[in-house]
Amino acid sequence: MGKLAGNYSIDSNKIAFFKDVYALGEIVSIKDQMVVDTDTSEKYIFVLSDGKKCFLKRIPDYAADQKAMTDRNSFVSFLLSQGFATPSIYSTKLGQSWVEYESATWILYSCESGEKFKDEANCSFYTGSFLAEFHSLSERYLKCKGKVSTASTSMLFIDLVIENVPAVKLDKGLLNKVEGLKQKCQAYRDSESFKALECIWVHGDFSPNNILYNNDKAAWLVDFDNAHVNTKIHDLAELYLTSTVFEYANNSTNFGGDIPLWDAFIKNEPLFNGYQSKVNLSKEEKKMFGDIMILVYLELVFLGTLRGDYAIDGQKVDGIISACLHIKNISEELLEG
Repeated sequence: MGKLAGNYSIDSNKIAFFKDVYALGEIVSIKDQMVVDTDTSEKYIFVLSDGKKCFLKRIPDYAADQKAMTDRNSFVSFLLSQGFATPSIYSTKLGQSWVEYESATWILYSCESGEKFKDEANCSFYTGSFLAEFHSLSERYLKCKGKVSTASTSMLFIDLVIENVPAVKLDKGLLNKVEGLKQKCQAYRDSESFKALECIWVHGDFSPNNILYNNDKAAWLVDFDNAHVNTKIHDLAELYLTSTVFEYANNSTNFGGDIPLWDAFIKNEPLFNGYQSKVNLSKEEKKMFGDIMILVYLELVFLGTLRGDYAIDGQKVDGIISACLHIKNISEELLEG
């Protein structure tokens, strides 16, 4: 196969394999679509001779469990059957919805177009409304209790930082502070209030990076690698944090700037108004929203630390602890809009 048009790093053997296994026809150009600074974040846009585009991505190893993928794809198929705006999944010639190649798992989607998130009132309102629409459909697919996993995820990232970040591992004082945050997460995990929360399928990474827009309105929801059963307020907390509190590096899902502390938690009335225009949170969900947001905040902070987006020291951990107290205090105010 000769050199195709476009700026890409995928080799010709891979191209030939995916072209054959998906019966794609002629590929006229390819473009790399890297958004995370890791070797495993391989994403490519194929442009076919009939003008169609498809999006090939390598599934991250943590998300490549076959049962989890089957469950996620079944949920996405349900959303598509209900007319929800998410890219469709291509099937191989053998009817499979993913394929193994060179010890990695790959999936092919239709490639949809749209604009990036704008930090404006209209865009925030329609993003909140879009999340509510997604949750309304998800509630029709599954409802259960006892599946809140937000605390366990936060604990996982804290453990990974303890194991892999020398600044934490070698400083006993800093280590003790970080372990104190892990104990806080564990207390949440074991609480009866968490176990009583209603759970549905959530996106798990509902952030502006995974939404395509058209005239400020959310048009497409992409990337279900982190979809799982959890409380809906996990998605709501993550959307608020990633659209309002955390900064991103240019054209990347890596975080930019420094760890956001208490003064970054400002009101975003349009986002919460948009969400609550279509979904009424229960009394229990409103009560636990601040706790869930603390956990999602810790998850994002320690994910950024693990990836090298953030440097961490004792003073910053003190700031993180103060931010957690602030979140608890302002959570009701945020929901009031």
